[in-house]
Order: sequence, then C-alpha cells, then structure tokens
Amino acid sequence: MLRPILRTLNAAPMLPVLVVVIVVFSLVAPGYLNPANIQNLLRDSSVLIIASMGATLVFLVSGLDLSVGSVVAASSVTAAIVAGQSGDLALGLVAGVVVGLLVGVLNGVLIGPLGLNPFVTTLASLLVVRALAYVSAAIASGQGGTAGAVAMPDGVAGFGRGVVLGIPNVFIVAIAIVVLSVLLLEKTTFGRRVRLVGQNDVAAAFAGISVARVRLLVYAIAGLLAGVAGIILALRLGSGSPAAGDDMLLQVITAVIIGGTAVSGGSGGMVRTVWGALTIVAIERGMSVLGLKFYDNLIVLGVVILLGTLFHRVKSGRMG
Repeated sequence: MLRPILRTLNAAPMLPVLVVVIVVFSLVAPGYLNPANIQNLLRDSSVLIIASMGATLVFLVSGLDLSVGSVVAASSVTAAIVAGQSGDLALGLVAGVVVGLLVGVLNGVLIGPLGLNPFVTTLASLLVVRALAYVSAAIASGQGGTAGAVAMPDGVAGFGRGVVLGIPNVFIVAIAIVVLSVLLLEKTTFGRRVRLVGQNDVAAAFAGISVARVRLLVYAIAGLLAGVAGIILALRLGSGSPAAGDDMLLQVITAVIIGGTAVSGGSGGMVRTVWGALTIVAIERGMSVLGLKFYDNLIVLGVVILLGTLFHRVKSGRMG
C-alpha cells in the first residue's frame, strides 16, 4: 500500500505540493475552482509546459538557456507577421517554429562544437532576439519606433480559446508535446546519451558519444519547442507581441528546478517538470484571483525556487 505512494511521490514530488496549493487557494480565494478559472489555468500553463520541455533537456546536459523567453516572443511575432501578410496561417505557424529552431541551432553550434559558455552565449541570444522581435513588430505594425502587438488573422483566437470536452485546445497540444518529449528522453538512444552527457561528459566521450553533437541537438530541440510555445501563445492571444515571454525565463527555470531536474545535469525528467509548471501557474492564478500585484508573484517565485531546491536537497540526503 505504501510502496506505490512512495513511487508516485518519487516520480512526481511536486504533486502533493500542487494539491496543497489548490486546496489553500480554494479556501481563501472564492471562485478559484470555478470551471472558467481552471480552464484559464490550463491555458496559461500550456505555453510554460511546452517551453519547459526543451529547458529540461538543456538542464539534463548541465546546460543553460537564457534565450527561451525572447524566442517565444520572436516566434509569436514572426507567426503573426507571416500569417497576416501572406494570408496563410499554416505558413505563419511554420515560420514561427523555424525561427525558434534557427536560434536553437545557433546556440547549439556555439555551445557544442565551438565550446562557448552557455550563460554568455544564450544571454547574447536573449538580447539580440528580443531586439529583433521589437524591430520586426514595429516595422510590421507601421508604428515607427513603437513596437506594438501584431494581430493574427481573424478567427485564430477561436482555436486558442476553444475547448474539447472542457479541456482547452492549447493544453491538449501541450500534453501531446509532453508525451513526445517523454518518449524522446526515455525510449531513445538519444535520450540515454543526454543523461550520460549530463552525468559525466568526459566518460560519455570515452564511451564514443559525441558530446558536442548531443549538446547541439539539445539546444536545437529547446529552440524548436520555444518556437512552438511562441506560436501557441500567438494562437491563444490572437496576436504576436515582442513583449511576450518577459517573465517566461524565470517561470521556466523555476518549473524545471522545483520539478526535480538537477541543475548539475543527468538527473530529472519531463513529467516532473510538468508538475512544477502546473504548481507555478496554480500559485499565480490564485494570486491573480486574490488581486495581488505582479511583483508579489516575483517574490513568491523566488521563494518557491529556494524551497524547491531545499526540498530536493533534503530528499536526496545531501544536506551538510
């Protein structure tokens, strides 16, 4: 009886925390369990979950990607511009994903084969990609030096806000991507190599694994998924914005860390990150229902990161 519970807690350490968060907010925030609020919670979590899948891979190879929020913004803007000017929604969505993939490949080449520092490389990407998103949006919207949101074609928001059996469309897409990510990590040779590189890249190289190639592919996939997150955000909002994803980096890192993926690499998983992401969004939705300000969210996220790190440290028996 106890063993299955312990296995569940080991696989999803944030699950009981999520339950506690939901119970607490349902007691102190009237309307928190309202079906509309639950649907909004799932919609809000969809973009974070998708982006966090790529970030989990990056963490597993002991890497870091600071550009994720900028890529989400650039992909949403690109999708809106291309779809609006061509009249072809599919082309716009593909263009948005391609932007994410290209940034990911560039990061991967610089960090993998060329051996540059991940922090410096992705910080540069963060700045350049965000700036390009603002410039592109300003030109496309015809507002000169002011970059506003770029509208998607009419009717697009219908998909982003639609539901199937009460479940938001965008959340269904997110879960499909989670399933594919789990299969990639747990059921493929590439996934095993990702863990080996994160655990000990020197030993992995001696075993014949191309560490540089694995890292390149990981960053490429992370960029691709950030691009997908960007187009999902554009579909949900009905527009692409260069300001989108401003707080995405902090949310993604928090989701991965409190989910239980080690910053040092090699240990962790996709499903754990999903529970981490849902916990973050559940807290933010609760604070929103209570009418708290955005800077209160930042304080809470900071505390959550520290508590999550402490929790996993105690759980692994590495205190002291």
